[in-house]
Amino acid sequence: MKNIFLLLLVSLMAYKATAQYKENKKHFYHKDYERQKGDPHSPLLAGVSSFIIPGLGQVIAGEPVRGLGYFAGYMVSRSIILNVGSNIDAGDTEFDNGFEEVKALVGVGGFLYTWIASTIDAVRVAKVNNMAFQEERKKISVQLEPTMLRYHQQPRVATGLKVSIQLK
Repeated sequence: MKNIFLLLLVSLMAYKATAQYKENKKHFYHKDYERQKGDPHSPLLAGVSSFIIPGLGQVIAGEPVRGLGYFAGYMVSRSIILNVGSNIDAGDTEFDNGFEEVKALVGVGGFLYTWIASTIDAVRVAKVNNMAFQEERKKISVQLEPTMLRYHQQPRVATGLKVSIQLK
């Protein structure tokens, strides 16, 4: 229980620092994404990670609370399935007015939905957040210019590099 609380606390702190997907998706469409060198998130890694553990891809793509939500949905659905399965294993072959069947369908449906949706969403989150990063990178201009300075009344020459940084 202590570890789960710690994970939630760290996730909420990270959310304030990194979660930008809701705002980014208003300005960028995931299908317009073109990979560029230096992109911070890998859509392939995010998708594969969420396929293995639902929600992990969102965490990798910089959206820890979103990933935690998918993981929680996955675990709730999984526990419903296991609960129905344990009732059947206990010898309860008669379903209570069809309620166990409904629980089983809800559990399986939720399990499949969170698994598939998490995988697709992780790829989209990584792409959109990369596009926002690319846009921010365009706003910063760095120019390097070699310089030479002669000392007044001395035969020495100083060389250096002039750095100009512009924030647009």
